[in-house]
Amino acid sequence: MIVTTTRGFLAREKRPTAAPPIELEGRRFRFVASDESVDADGDVVVQSGWMLERFMQNPVVLALHERRALPVGRVVDLAVAGRQLRGILQFPGGDDMTAASREVYGLVRAGALRGVSVAFRGLEWEDLPTGGHRFTQQELLEISLVSIGSNANAVVKHRARGPRRAGLRLARPGAKRTPAPVVVPIARKRISKALTPLVAVLVRRQVKAAVGDAVRRARGRLCDCPAPCSCDT
Repeated sequence: MIVTTTRGFLAREKRPTAAPPIELEGRRFRFVASDESVDADGDVVVQSGWMLERFMQNPVVLALHERRALPVGRVVDLAVAGRQLRGILQFPGGDDMTAASREVYGLVRAGALRGVSVAFRGLEWEDLPTGGHRFTQQELLEISLVSIGSNANAVVKHRARGPRRAGLRLARPGAKRTPAPVVVPIARKRISKALTPLVAVLVRRQVKAAVGDAVRRARGRLCDCPAPCSCDT
């Protein structure tokens, strides 16, 4: 049984808003190719049953399972850890990049392309009551970057950004944490509110003066004296 299923995601740490994935040195990205969750087809892949020897002889990464096209990257590390099939994806650099690999790399780096899909040959499986299969031994054939995955977990994790709340400053590991006074943003708000009328008055005066200068220059006069006057001569 040959199965192509989108079951992975590029690894990114969590943060409240979308962000590019974590890029390692040398155009490399960490990713998760598979886990033991139930996918949209109702299948489950037991992670301890992966056979990776055949894939690692030619660890190429394709785009959208297009086997007739040139690969866009390669896998430099792949192993099962924590009931997940994890690896590191590396894109070529410089003149070695094709137009397709450059385009895919840009999308992955920007966080627009997130899904990772695996194709494998099922060796041992059992039917599930839901109609899917529970694969207990499978041989990995191919890994692709895809747009839409069938696994609910097939999304790019976000880069971590700690909570930034008013009056709190996160300390570095091992450093003594000293929270900033909460009164600072409140005092700043009061000062800003108090300065608003004064700033408005100054702005109006500057605008009025600038308009007056422009009118006088248009009339060829540079004074405020009633016309005519000696300033015009």
